[in-house]
Amino acid sequence: MNRMVRVGLTVFLVIGIIFLSRNQFSQARDDDMQQEQSASGMTELQANPEDEEPGSVKPPPSTRPNISTPGKYSIGGVCVLEIISLARGISVSTQRLDYTSVPVPPENVGNFLAGVCRVVYFSGPTLIPAISDEQGEVNICFASIPNITPTNFVWSDIDLKWYPQPTQIVEELNCSPAEITGNYVLIGKK
Repeated sequence: MNRMVRVGLTVFLVIGIIFLSRNQFSQARDDDMQQEQSASGMTELQANPEDEEPGSVKPPPSTRPNISTPGKYSIGGVCVLEIISLARGISVSTQRLDYTSVPVPPENVGNFLAGVCRVVYFSGPTLIPAISDEQGEVNICFASIPNITPTNFVWSDIDLKWYPQPTQIVEELNCSPAEITGNYVLIGKK
């Protein structure tokens, strides 16, 4: 009798396992079908440009409204524009650009080490080529790179020239004045 109970329990256990595994297989198949449907739905959603991009981590904006107040402003996560002062009526527009927006670096100074940060000054609605000491004090900073002494350069698209900027390390940043309207880059030899 004891043996019959064990055989019965074993048969019952085996049937239970088969039933449960079959149920899980069916559920896995249904989950796969739902994932395929949602994946195809995601493809349709992503193809719609009116929908927002998925994900919670967003890069800083590459452009922003004109700035006229003191403070530190990130330009697309590439550099920081520090506005110490701006005279009334002076504003600055910033934008992160691709390397293709500037010509190759000047000879014998190295390569681009960070992205391009565009800085454009305005007096009212009029673009100005640079700000004077009376119009304001602005610095631009790029992250420091160990064992490299780079220089901040600005490409002036007004007179189409590179201008090296006096660069110093401040709190692990390569900082220089940013008084010229143009495209600022960090250049150095690796």
